Amino acid sequence: MSTTTIKCDNCLKEFERENHHIKRNERLKQHNFCCPRCQGEWQSKNRRGKNHQSYNKQEVVCYSCGKTILRNPWEIKNRKRFSCSNDCKKKIISDRYTGSGHPLWSGGKYVGKNGYIYVHDGKGKYKEEHVLIAEKVLERPMRYGEVVHHINLKKQDNRNENLIICSSSYHHQIHQNMIRQYAQVFLGG
Repeated sequence: MSTTTIKCDNCLKEFERENHHIKRNERLKQHNFCCPRCQGEWQSKNRRGKNHQSYNKQEVVCYSCGKTILRNPWEIKNRKRFSCSNDCKKKIISDRYTGSGHPLWSGGKYVGKNGYIYVHDGKGKYKEEHVLIAEKVLERPMRYGEVVHHINLKKQDNRNENLIICSSSYHHQIHQNMIRQYAQVFLGG
């Protein structure tokens, strides 16, 4: 590795330093020191009292409870919301990342592994869309044993004219008849 002779920022003594360290310090706006003792002396002179990065704290308001708190200027520059405690921080995060505030929110709908569309019911649960449509038409929750059948067999086609509300036994009969008809037409049976 190539080295360059540079001066210590504290004692001004010349010393060798690898070039990639010099470039890194320039990029990060850091200083070069010949030894840890020089680094400590420089920091005690230049980063104490009014020169310290945390000296000039400013008042900000807690986003959750409205309490006034002190924060460093670099924190104010980098953040929009401030919290006075872990409880307030948790509340801010839960309010921000639930429902429509979550970055992965897709409008409260998704297609399940079984092919049906599921809709967020506003109570923290998802329900099959065709069942919600049937309950809206019936103006009551579906009873035990009631099933919604898709006439064209497309699970994502939830138009009123494509849905039939029937008992589970009748629904089973519909599918058995369709299987028989398919076998007669395509399998010659």
